Amino acid sequence: MLGLLMFTLMHTAELEFPVICRAPEKDWHDFLGYKIASRVGMSACAVTTSAGIANAARLGCDILTYKTIRCYAWPAHPEPNIVHVDQSSSLTHDDIGKTVIALTPSSVSFDGDPNSTPFSFHSNGDPDWNKVEIGVANSFGIQSMDPESTKNDIQKAKQSLREGQVLIVSIFGNTLEEWAKTAQLAVEGGADIIEANFSCPNLHTNNEPVYTRPEDIFLITQTLVQTVPSQIPVILKFGVCADHELLRQALIAAAQAGAQGVCGINSVPMKVINADGAPTFGTRIFAGVSGTPIRQLALDFIKTASTIIHKDYHLFCSMIFWFFTMPFHFSQFLAAVATVALSATGMMHNPYLIAQYHEQQVKRVNKQELANKLFDIGVIKFGDFTFKSGIRSNNYVDMRLAMSYPDILRDLALCLNDIQQQCHADVLCPVPYAAVPVTTMLSMVSGIPMVMARKEAKDHGTKKMIEGVYSSGQECLLVEDVITTGASILETVKVIEDAGLKVKDVVGIIDRQQGGKENITNAGYQFHALFTLQELLSLLKQSDRISQETYDMVCASCEQTKKIIPQEIVQKDHALTYQERAAYCANPIAKRLLNIIETKKSNLAFSVDVVDKKEFLRLADQIGPEICILKTHCDIIKDFDQEFYLKMRALAQKHNFLIFEDRKFADIGSTTKVQYAGGVLRIAEWADIVTVHAVGGDGTIQGLTSTPETKDAACLLLAQMSSANTLAKGEYTQETVKMALQYKDNVIGFICLGELSKDPGILHFTTGVNLDTRGDKLGQQYLTPEEAIKSGSDIIIVGRGILHSQDPLAEAQRYKKAGWDAYVQRTHVAKL
Repeated sequence: MLGLLMFTLMHTAELEFPVICRAPEKDWHDFLGYKIASRVGMSACAVTTSAGIANAARLGCDILTYKTIRCYAWPAHPEPNIVHVDQSSSLTHDDIGKTVIALTPSSVSFDGDPNSTPFSFHSNGDPDWNKVEIGVANSFGIQSMDPESTKNDIQKAKQSLREGQVLIVSIFGNTLEEWAKTAQLAVEGGADIIEANFSCPNLHTNNEPVYTRPEDIFLITQTLVQTVPSQIPVILKFGVCADHELLRQALIAAAQAGAQGVCGINSVPMKVINADGAPTFGTRIFAGVSGTPIRQLALDFIKTASTIIHKDYHLFCSMIFWFFTMPFHFSQFLAAVATVALSATGMMHNPYLIAQYHEQQVKRVNKQELANKLFDIGVIKFGDFTFKSGIRSNNYVDMRLAMSYPDILRDLALCLNDIQQQCHADVLCPVPYAAVPVTTMLSMVSGIPMVMARKEAKDHGTKKMIEGVYSSGQECLLVEDVITTGASILETVKVIEDAGLKVKDVVGIIDRQQGGKENITNAGYQFHALFTLQELLSLLKQSDRISQETYDMVCASCEQTKKIIPQEIVQKDHALTYQERAAYCANPIAKRLLNIIETKKSNLAFSVDVVDKKEFLRLADQIGPEICILKTHCDIIKDFDQEFYLKMRALAQKHNFLIFEDRKFADIGSTTKVQYAGGVLRIAEWADIVTVHAVGGDGTIQGLTSTPETKDAACLLLAQMSSANTLAKGEYTQETVKMALQYKDNVIGFICLGELSKDPGILHFTTGVNLDTRGDKLGQQYLTPEEAIKSGSDIIIVGRGILHSQDPLAEAQRYKKAGWDAYVQRTHVAKL
C-alpha cells in the first residue's frame, strides 16, 4: 500500500514545488476556445477539489478538472474506498466485471471535505516515484458537498489558476433537471468547460452508464448545451466500450446534440476481493479499477474512438485521454491522437509526474555536444574500409561502440524520440543487429513497444522471423544506426511486411549520403536521419576535432561512391524477370544462366547424386531438356575420367544447361588454385559454376581466379545449408554476404534458404527442395518449390525428389512446372 501514501500529498504542505519551464506565450495551444500553456493536466478524481487543484496547477498541470459534483450534498461511501489491486496482467474486454484481488486490505477513506486530507492510512518507507506499474480500485460514490459550499470551492479552485490554465468542472445527475442544475452550479463557480460524466452508473438508466445509451446521450447533452452560456463548451466523459457500433452511435448522438469533445476512459467496473475472498468494499461488490490494468483497454478505446471521430465523422475538435502513469505516456499519445492528455491515478501516485514530463520536454540534447562525444569515443574512424555493399571508403562509422556508454545511448534515444513522435508508430523494430541497443533505449524513452527482426529463422524453438508481441496491421518504425545504401533496411522491411506489419517510416542515426536516402524513398518509405555524415563532420570541424582537409576528403569520397539502386528495382521487390536481371550481372556465366532459364522457362537444377558414370549420363540425357543446371559431386563418381566429363559437356551443349560442380572449395588460395585447374578432376575444364565455403576467407576466391584461363570463373558462396544444426547461419552468413558483394565479378550468388541480397545481379540457389517430404533421418530439411521461390530463391535444386521417383522424367517436369509457376506468381504479385 506504499503508493497510497502519495495521495495525501496532493492536499498537504509537504509538497516541494519544482520550477516549471513553461513555453513562451506565442507557443501556447488552442483548446476549445482557450489558450493553454501545455496540453497536459489532471483529470477529475477525489483529490481535485480546491486544495488539490491549487497544488496540481503549481505542479505543471495546465488543464485542471474539478472532481465530479452533484447539485445536492451526497456522502462518500464508507471506508475503505480505495485500494491497490494486482496489476500483473492487462485487463481485456472479456475480463470486465470479473474479479481482481486487492493487494492489502486498507482503511482508506475520504469524507468529501476539500480542506481535509483525503486519504488516511499508515505506511512505512519513502515514496517510489518511478514505479511504473500501479493499479487502483476505488468506490467513492461521487460524494458532493452542499451546493453553496461546492460553488465556493470551485471559485477558490478557479482563483488558484494562472494564465494559460483552464478549469474543467465534472458534473453528474440522475435526471435532466439534475443535470441542468449541476451544470448551472458549475457555471456559477467559474467553470471554463463543463464535463458531463456519463461513465458512472446512473439511477435514471437502471444503473447503466449514460454513455452506453445514445438516446439519453442526445437528450442530456442537448439540455446541457441549452443550459450553459454558449461560450462554455460541453464535453462528455465515456467509459470502455467493447461494442464498436454502439460507440459509433454514441459519438454521433453526442455530436448532433452539440458536444465539443469526448474524454475517456473512466475506471473499469470489476469485482474487488481480498486475498481471503471477502469483498474488499463490503456490500459494494463492484468498484472502478484504474491505472496499469486498464491501459490496453484504454488503448483500444483511443484507437476506435479516434477512427470514428477523425476519419468517419469528423465529429469533435477535441479528444481527451487519461490513464497515464509515466511521463513518456503523455508524449506518446499527444503525438498520436489526443488533443490533450490528463492523469489522475498517475498524479495521485506521483504528484511530480507532469513536472517530470515538462522537464523532459525542455531537455534537448545539444547536437554539437553529442557529435563531439561520438568522435571522442572513437565512433568516427579514418582509413581504408570496405562495406557490406562492396563500397570502399576512407572513413567508417562504428556506432556499436555507443552501447558501452549509457549516457550517449540515452542522448541518441532522446534525439530519435523527437523524430519518432512525428511517425505515429505502434511498434519499433531495429535493423538487425547493430541498431538493437539504441532501439531498446528508444522504446524505454518513448514507451513504444519493440519487436526484433531476425536475419534468418532459427532452426529450433518457434523459428520466427519476428520476435516480440505485435498484431498484424500495426505500423512499425524501422530504426537503423548507420545508413549507407539502404540495402539492409530494404531487406528488413521485407521481413517485417511479410509478418503482417506495415512500414511507413525509416529512421537512422547517421546517413552516410551514399544513396541510402534515395534508395529508401524510391522504395516508397519516408526517410529520417538524426545526422547526415556531412552535418556530423561539419560539427566536428567546428569543434576543431577534424581539419578542413579531412572534411573535404570524406565528403568527396562519399559523393564519388554513392550507390543508388535503379528505382524500378527498389519500388517492387522481385518485379524483375530473369531476363531483365541479366543486365545487372557482372559475370558472363551468370548472364548466360539467366538467359537459359528464360528460354527454357525452367529454374530447376537437377542434382545427379549417383556413383556410376553410365547411370549419370543416362539421367543427364533424359532430364536435360527440363533443367537449367546439372549439379554434380564428381568425387563420388567411382569411374570418373576425362571421357566422362567430355560426354557431360556434350550433353550440356545438346540440352542447353550449365554444369555446376558442388566442390565446396575451402582451402588457402594456392591450394584452391591447383584443386580447381589441375589434379585428377581438372574441374575448371568442364564445370561452369563451383561452390566455395567462405570459411577460408577471400583467398579461396582469389585462388579460383588467379590464372588468365580462370579469371571469369563463376562461384557460389555457401551462406546457408538445409541440414539440421548447421553452423552456416547468423554472423557467418552475414560475413559471407559481405564477401560476395566485394567479389561480384566472380561470385554470382549463394547457396541459401532464401533471399540474402536485394542486388538483382546476385542469384539465390536453394537446396533441399522436395514436394513430398519434409526431411530425412540424417538431418536434411526440405522446402517446397513454392516456399523456396517465395522466400527469394531464384533456382531450386532437386536431387532425391527426382532420383527416387518411379518416373524421373515426369517428376522433373512436375518440379519444373512448380518452380516456374512460383516464379510467375512472385513477379506477378510484385507488379500488381
